Amino acid sequence: MRKKKTPSMGSVDFSDDKFMDKHLRSGERMPAKVRKMVREAKKHQQEGNWAEVVKAMNAAWKYAPDNLEVLMVLAYALGKLGVRDKALSVIEHLLSIHEPNSTICQIMGSLAIEMGMYDIGAKLWRVVLQFEPTLVSAYVNLITCMKEIGQLDEAVALAQQVLPQFPQEAILWNALATVVKERDGEEASIVFYEEALKLEPDNAMFLSNIANVLEDPEQCIKVLRRALEVDPEFTEPKIALAYRLLQKGDLEEGFNLYEARHNSRRKQGQNVIYANKFPRWEGENLEGKTLLIMNEQGLGDEILFASVYKEIIARAKKVILTCDIRLKTLLERSFPETDVYPAHDGTAHGYTYRTYKELQSKINRGEEHVDYAVPLASLPKYLWKTSADVKGMPVPMFKPDPMLKQMWEKRVSSVGEGLKVGISWASGLTQGRSKGAYLTLQQMAPILSVSGVKFFNLQYSNYDEDIRLAQEQLGVTIHHWDDFNVKHDLEGNIALMSSLDLVLGPTSSPQLMAAAAGVPVWWMTPGTVWWLFGSKSDAPSIYSKGHLFDKQSPYGPWDDTVEEVSKALVDFRDKKLAND
Repeated sequence: MRKKKTPSMGSVDFSDDKFMDKHLRSGERMPAKVRKMVREAKKHQQEGNWAEVVKAMNAAWKYAPDNLEVLMVLAYALGKLGVRDKALSVIEHLLSIHEPNSTICQIMGSLAIEMGMYDIGAKLWRVVLQFEPTLVSAYVNLITCMKEIGQLDEAVALAQQVLPQFPQEAILWNALATVVKERDGEEASIVFYEEALKLEPDNAMFLSNIANVLEDPEQCIKVLRRALEVDPEFTEPKIALAYRLLQKGDLEEGFNLYEARHNSRRKQGQNVIYANKFPRWEGENLEGKTLLIMNEQGLGDEILFASVYKEIIARAKKVILTCDIRLKTLLERSFPETDVYPAHDGTAHGYTYRTYKELQSKINRGEEHVDYAVPLASLPKYLWKTSADVKGMPVPMFKPDPMLKQMWEKRVSSVGEGLKVGISWASGLTQGRSKGAYLTLQQMAPILSVSGVKFFNLQYSNYDEDIRLAQEQLGVTIHHWDDFNVKHDLEGNIALMSSLDLVLGPTSSPQLMAAAAGVPVWWMTPGTVWWLFGSKSDAPSIYSKGHLFDKQSPYGPWDDTVEEVSKALVDFRDKKLAND
C-alpha cells in the first residue's frame, strides 16, 4: 500500500496544552462516533486527565484506524502520560501508512529525549529541520541532543549560527548557555542565561538554570525560590533547592523538597518506579510494625543513607532492607537483626522499574509481612529535623568478612613498609562539571610523590593505562591485583579498605565505601558538598573520621588543593610513625 503524504502541522512540545486543538482540526471529516470520542478527549485534556484522553483516543482509533490526526494525538497523549514505549508503537503503526512529516518526527524526537536516546533524537531533529528550517524548537532540541552525546563544540557552533536569525528567541540563548556551561564552565555561561532572562524574566526553567551557576549560595537559593514562585510544580528547582538547603542545615524544608526526586516524568535514569506496592510510611509510630526500606539511586547514596539504619531499627519491631545485590552480604553481616533482599531493575515504557522478587515471593507464601515501606533517602525526612539530629555512620558501619580481611592484610603488608593509602581519581563522566570534579594521576603527582607511602588502587574502571603511565612518567607504583574486581567485589573492597591507613580521592563511591569500612577518608571536592547537613565545611557530620579538601569551584584548578592534601599527608604519615 502506498503511504499517504501528510502535511506539516507546526511545533510539538509535551508541555503544550493546545496540542489537541492544533492537531484535531479536521474532526468534521471523521465519523460521528469518532467526533464524539474526540470531544470527550478534549474535555479530559482541559481537565489535565491524560489517562482518560488516552482511553478516548484509543477508542477513536478503533473506528478510524488510519486517521492521521487520531494517531498523532494518541501518540502525543501516551507521551504526555509517560507511556513512552506505547507512544512509539503507535508512531510505528502511523509510519506504516503515512509518510513521515514534521509533527510525527517531533513527537518521536521529544520521546527520544525523554528516554535518554540522544543519538536517535539528534537524527530526528535534523529531519524536522529539513521539513521546517525555521522551527526554533527543533534547533533547541538538536542542541540539547548534541550536548548530551558530547558534541559540545558542534552544539555551540550551531547555536551561534542560528542566533543571528532569531535573536529574540530566549530559549535559544538558554540552550547556548547550557552547552557553554558544560564545555567552558559556569562563569562563562552566565552571560547567555542573562540574555535569556532579559527576554523572558519570568521563565522558571531559565531561573532554575542560572541559579545553579551562581557562586553565592544565598543568591542561588533566592533565585530558585523565584523559579518555584513562577512554577510551583517544576521538579528540577525543587531538587536543586533541596540540595542547597540540606547543605546549609535547613533539613526539614530540604528533605520535604527532596521528595520531588520521585517525579516519574523525570528523564529515564533519574529515578526508579517501585513495582511492588506497599503502604507508604509517613513517620507513624513503628512499635510492633515491620518497615521495608526500599533502596534507591546509586551505590554511593545507598551507603550514605545507610547511616540511619541503626536509628530506625531501634524504633521498629522489624526492618527489612533492600539493596544493590553487591551489598547484600555486607548488610546481612553488619545489620544481622534485619532481613535483606536484593533489588532487580528492568525497563519498560521508557522507565526503570525496581522489583523485589524474592521478598514478594516470601510475602505471597506468608513468610514475610510489610506494614509500611519507605524509599531509603526519605528516611532522614522523619528522623533529622535539625543538624543536631544527624547521626554519623557507625565506625565501622560495614564489617568485613574475617577470612577476606586476613587475606587482604597479608596482601597489603606484602608490598613493604610505609603508610598504606587507597586512592581513586577519575570517573566515566568527563565533561563540564563532572570533568572538573575529578583528577588525573598527573594532577595528583605531588600527593603521589610523598615518600614513605604505598598507594593502592580503588578506581573501579579505566585504570590500567593510568596505572601504567603513573609508573612510567611519575615513577609511582599503584598496587593492584588482577584477580580483584574493584567494581563488583564490594566484600573485597571493604576487606582491602579496612586494611589501609587512609583513603583519599574525589567524591565518588570508593570514598563512601571506605567511610563505611571505618577508615579515615579525605574527600577532594570541587565545591561544597550537599551532604554537609549544616556541619562545618571541612568536617562532615555524616562521618567522624572524614575531612573535606574543597577547591571551591567545579572549574577551578586543582593545584592548591593537591598541595594542601600532600602537606596533610606528610603530617599524617609522621604522626602515624610517631605513634607506631
